[in-house]
Amino acid sequence: MSIVIDGEKLNISDVVKVSLERERVEVLSDAESSVNRSNQYLNELIESDKAVYGVNTGVGELAGVRVERDKIRELQLNIIRSHSACVGEPAPDEVVRATMLILSNTLLRGNSGIRFKVIKTIVDLLNRGVVPSVPEKGSIGASGDLAPLAHIALTLIGEGKVRYENKVVESREALKSVGIDPIVLEPKEGLSLINGCHYSTAILALQIHRIENLLLNSITALAMLVEIFKSPFSPFDDRVHTVRPHAGQRRVAEIIRALLEGSKVVGESSDKVQDAYSIRCYPQVAGAVLDTLSYARSICETEMNSSVDNPLLFADDEKYLSAGNFHGQPVAFACDFLSIAITSLSAIMERHINRLLDEKISGLPAYLTDDAGLKVGYMISQYTAASLLAENRVLSHPSSIEAIPVSGEQEDHQSMAPVSALKLRNIVENAETICAILLMCCAQGVELAGLKGKLGNGTGVAFERIRGIVPHLTNDRVISKDIDKLTKYVRKNELLGAEYFS
Repeated sequence: MSIVIDGEKLNISDVVKVSLERERVEVLSDAESSVNRSNQYLNELIESDKAVYGVNTGVGELAGVRVERDKIRELQLNIIRSHSACVGEPAPDEVVRATMLILSNTLLRGNSGIRFKVIKTIVDLLNRGVVPSVPEKGSIGASGDLAPLAHIALTLIGEGKVRYENKVVESREALKSVGIDPIVLEPKEGLSLINGCHYSTAILALQIHRIENLLLNSITALAMLVEIFKSPFSPFDDRVHTVRPHAGQRRVAEIIRALLEGSKVVGESSDKVQDAYSIRCYPQVAGAVLDTLSYARSICETEMNSSVDNPLLFADDEKYLSAGNFHGQPVAFACDFLSIAITSLSAIMERHINRLLDEKISGLPAYLTDDAGLKVGYMISQYTAASLLAENRVLSHPSSIEAIPVSGEQEDHQSMAPVSALKLRNIVENAETICAILLMCCAQGVELAGLKGKLGNGTGVAFERIRGIVPHLTNDRVISKDIDKLTKYVRKNELLGAEYFS
C-alpha cells in the first residue's frame, strides 16, 4: 500500500502514515506534465532576460541586484548554503519526513518552474529512509520556513548530515548507499525548495493527529467520572445540545452517551440537582475544542495542497507573479488557536483530578488511598498536573502577534508560525500527561466506589485496559512510571476502539 500524491488531495491521515508509519510514497503520473510545462516556461523567461526574483536577482532586500546569466546556478547553491542557519536539537524524524512529503506535494502543483527530477529525489529519499538532520529552531514563517527547508535541501545536493539506519552520517555517504545522485541545482530550484511553511504545517498536522487522540481520551475520562460521581445525566441529553447546535458540543455529548450505554450506574437516584461546571459543562468546553480542531484541520489540509512559492509561474497564461503565498499566518493562527483550546482542556482535566482526590467532593478516600496519612496516594500527581497546566498557560501566549521585521525592512511582518507550532507541540505533550494522570485516578476511583462490573460498555473497556497498563494502587509506589506508561497509550489512543468515535 502506498500514499499517492498529486498536489491536490494530501490529508493529515496520509501525513501520519508516511511520517510515523513509514508508508511508501508514489507520485501520480499525470502530475509530471504540469511540472514540466512550468519548467519550460521558466527557461523561456530566462532566455528573454526578464528580471525574475530569485532567478536572476538577489533575494530579500537584495531583490534589486541583477545576477549575471552565467551565475544563476551558483545563486541557487548560495541560497541553500546561506539559509541553512537553524540551531538547537534535531527535529524528530517524523517531523522531517512530514515536511518532505508536504514539500513534494506542493511542488507537484506545477507553479514553481523546477524540474520533476527534484521532486522525485525528495520522494526517493522518503522511500529509502534517508532523513535530513534539521535543527528545529530558526524559522520565523515569513517567506516560509526558509532555514529548516534549507537543511533538507542540503541533503539533495549531497551536503549536511542525515539520519540513516539509526546513525547520523554525511548526506553524500547516505545518498551513495541508497543509489541516489546529488542534484546540481538549476535556476530557481534552490529558492523553490525553501519557500513555504511546510515545516510548520508538518508540525501542525502531527499535533492535530495527537489532539484527536487526546480529546477522545479526555471524553472517556469524563464518562467514567459521571459514573464515579453518580452525576445527573441531563447535561448529556441530546435535546440540550439540539437547542444550541454547535457541532462539536453535540458530538462530544453523543460520544459520552455511547460510552455509557449499558451502565448500571447512570440513572441511579442521586441527591445532586446539578454538578460542578467541569462536569456539567464538559460538552460545551470539549465541543469547542473539537470545533477548533476542525478549523485547524481545514487550514492545515488547505495549506498542504497549495502553491506557496514565490514567484509563482502560470505557464498556461504565460505569466509569473511575485506575491506572498509563502507567508505562514494561517498556520500560525491555527497553531495559536489550538494552543489556547488545549490549554483550556488541560485546565478542565486538572479540575477533574482535583475532584477525584478531594474526599469532601468525591466521597471517596482522600487522595484515592486507604489509610491516608500513613499513605499519600495520588496527592502529588495533582501537583504534576498543576505544574504542566501552569506551563501550558504560559506557552499559550500567541506567537503569531510577535512580528519582528528582518532583511532591511523588506520582510517587515512575520507569522512566527514555526514558533507557534513548536509551542503547540509542547502544550499537547503536557496535556497528554495530564490526561494520563486523570485516567489513572479514574481507574482507582472506579474501584474505590465499588463500580467494577457496573460500568458502561465503553467505560468498562477503558477501565480494563487501564488496569492492564497500571495496577491498583494498594501501597504507595513510584507513580511516575505509571504516568509514563499511560501517557503513551493516550498518545496512540489505545484505550478504546474506534467504534466509539466513528
